[in-house]
Amino acid sequence: FVASNYQYGQELYAGNVNPAIVSYTTVANGNWNDPATWSSNIVPPAGINVVITTNVTCNVNTTCNSLTVEAPGSLTVNTGITLTVLQ
Repeated sequence: FVASNYQYGQELYAGNVNPAIVSYTTVANGNWNDPATWSSNIVPPAGINVVITTNVTCNVNTTCNSLTVEAPGSLTVNTGITLTVLQ
């Protein structure tokens, strides 16, 4: 089950979700592991599609299903950090 909080309570979803069809998009410049960098205010879990539209620094080892960098965004991977893109 996945719970989402709403103004008047919580909505529950049951079933399997294919994470490969979900995309996380950046909304602010910042570090990969900072929730404020992401539109969902949640750091993308491993295996998700990622769209970079701002200036992001990958400062943690992570894996994503796909990675798209859209202008004027940029991605810097810190020395010693591994970013694995599956597709």
